[in-house]
Amino acid sequence: MHGDAQTAVGLEPHLAEILESITDAVIILNREGTIVHMNRAAERLSQRPREAMIGRPTWEAFAEAFTPELLRQYRRAAEERVPMTLEAYYPPLRVWVEVHVSPWSGGLTLLCTDVTARKRAEEERAEALEREQQAHAQDQEAMRRMETILESMTDAFFALDAQARFVYVNRRAAEIWQIDRSRLIGRSVWEVFPQFVGSEMQEAYREILHNKQPLAIEFYYPPTDTWVSLRAYPTEDGIAGYFMDITQRKRAEEERERLLADLQEANRAREDILRTVSHDLRNPLASILGQAELLERRLAGAGAERELHSAETIAASARRMNTMIQDLVDMARSESGQLRLERRRVDLRAFASDLKERLAATLDTARIDLQVPEGLPPLLADPDRLDRILTNLWTNALKYSTPGTPVTVHARLEDGWVITSVTDRGPGIPPEDLPRLFQRYFRPRGGERREGVGLGLYITRMLVEAHGGRVWAESQLGVGSTFSFSLPVAEG
Repeated sequence: MHGDAQTAVGLEPHLAEILESITDAVIILNREGTIVHMNRAAERLSQRPREAMIGRPTWEAFAEAFTPELLRQYRRAAEERVPMTLEAYYPPLRVWVEVHVSPWSGGLTLLCTDVTARKRAEEERAEALEREQQAHAQDQEAMRRMETILESMTDAFFALDAQARFVYVNRRAAEIWQIDRSRLIGRSVWEVFPQFVGSEMQEAYREILHNKQPLAIEFYYPPTDTWVSLRAYPTEDGIAGYFMDITQRKRAEEERERLLADLQEANRAREDILRTVSHDLRNPLASILGQAELLERRLAGAGAERELHSAETIAASARRMNTMIQDLVDMARSESGQLRLERRRVDLRAFASDLKERLAATLDTARIDLQVPEGLPPLLADPDRLDRILTNLWTNALKYSTPGTPVTVHARLEDGWVITSVTDRGPGIPPEDLPRLFQRYFRPRGGERREGVGLGLYITRMLVEAHGGRVWAESQLGVGSTFSFSLPVAEG
């Protein structure tokens, strides 16, 4: 290290050696913003000799990196004496640098890390890297090497010699360890912390000395019930390291894991309950429906109109309850990500025609006008779920439209999707209700109160979205409504 730079900042010899050994770039500025020292890592990062940089204002030496925003933040740090972390792009070398700015009594210190690889990776995997950046920001806390600067750090810093004896401990480290610094300097780390002898901490210490590479580790410190994140660097005479209290983060992670486990257990319990309820309710319903249909057949043509109507009512109610049970089961499975589709090639024209015939006993399907063109490519859909989607939309249109008016079903091909629309001539839906039509339990305001629990359109949306499609509604008051949904075309 140059003696004049060392004298200018008042750096102790052993700290000067530590500073020179740090693998991150360190640039020290005086109060005028002039560079008074750069370590070897800073020379490598800037690809300029320190002799050509020392004595120059930092905004002149690295003019290409000083954008207006970066200059504003830099001046704020200098004027308000506040530490901050900045990122700067240096065009001449095409590198991104993360700069930890920390005030000290004589000016500023900049701890610079080349983060070009990280920035490029961010562009390719933004979501994953966001989490990594948080950890990286914690792991990359500024390493300060001058005594005044080190004492101003909010993170803990220490330095060990080749015999693992403490040669420096800053105020924050002593606070976390709850040990006076006078009892640390000159003593072996294994003497002060005998609980780490033979542990992964001692193995990490040996690994750093042997490989001469930085190492990051997290460990638990029982005396203060604290989790610590440590990053250590090899130096010429030992190890320099800084660490931070990550207890809150670790406890938050444990809480997230606990909540996730609770949620998974709740989902399993809900599925078990639904499976049991579905089975226990459907068995008697099947018997009720079977007996009601038997009565219908026996009473038909027997002149017992009143009794026949009662049997028909029982059968219709059983079918509605069975549909409600299936709606609840599908809703629970979809919301927990357990809904499974059996996708097949489906001819929509033939499927809709067959469904219309099958529903004739329970719906006024004579009003349904199918206008599905011939030659429409087959859908890739689960037939049972497509049955539910169409039945829900047809039932809804027949229920809310004027009796005797037609319900028209159109279909068209659009960009690899088949768009199916169901149009009625009902009273229409208020514009403010349209965005909420497909929400759970929602019912439009006004009009006659209808039976049901308000799940039909919600289930329809969930089933359509499970196929990768979407569903939407358009309406005009006094004219009618159109409900449309998209399903993918089968390939090949």
